[in-house]
Amino acid sequence: MTDSSLRRRRVRVLAVGDSVEEIDSRLGRIAMRLSEAIPDATISTGVTEHLPQDTVEVLIDRATRRCIAKRRNDRSRVSHE
Repeated sequence: MTDSSLRRRRVRVLAVGDSVEEIDSRLGRIAMRLSEAIPDATISTGVTEHLPQDTVEVLIDRATRRCIAKRRNDRSRVSHE
């Protein structure tokens, strides 16, 4: 892979049997390891729980919105430090 192919990748992961908190914590550890291995690399995550009435589209939309909100919150935290 070239540097440009690593810049933007969208990956959706389905984790079954774990709580939202466990998955979010696991992804946080992955992000930390990634930034140690590749200092300029970042990942953005949005974790949500599947509700009985959810369609796939609704589930992905909610996870995407949480990802965007988390990214905005992380940026504002960095700018205030």
